[in-house]
Amino acid sequence: MAARGSGIGSWAAGTALAACAGLAAPLPVSAQTEPATSRMATGPSPQPPQSPEYQRLQRRLARGWDTWDVHSVMTQVLLPEGLAIHGGLKDNTTEGGDAYLPEALIGRLSPDAATVTPGPHSWDGGYTDLRIAWHG
Repeated sequence: MAARGSGIGSWAAGTALAACAGLAAPLPVSAQTEPATSRMATGPSPQPPQSPEYQRLQRRLARGWDTWDVHSVMTQVLLPEGLAIHGGLKDNTTEGGDAYLPEALIGRLSPDAATVTPGPHSWDGGYTDLRIAWHG
């Protein structure tokens, strides 16, 4: 993964990284009661029928390091093992120095959310580039 830019809002590999095994399971739609904070469609998506060829293709493509985590573009995940490396940003310029950004997604609308600008991303996850603007 490569990250570009400078300043507090730029994320680079090696910044506040912690490894953990496993991925958090997404909440069912019925358990998601928070107001909309992004431009995501509401309601469940209909599942199209999946052929055996499609399932084989998905298993073949879902391998290696990439931004597979749906909760943050700052997380790199190794599939099929499920090992995740979570990146975060800490802003030491605030009073008390305790501002921390544990996750970032493209399209979040809340006032304190980071602005994520995606850059090039290779099809195999070997290269990922993004810019994050947060706290200035």
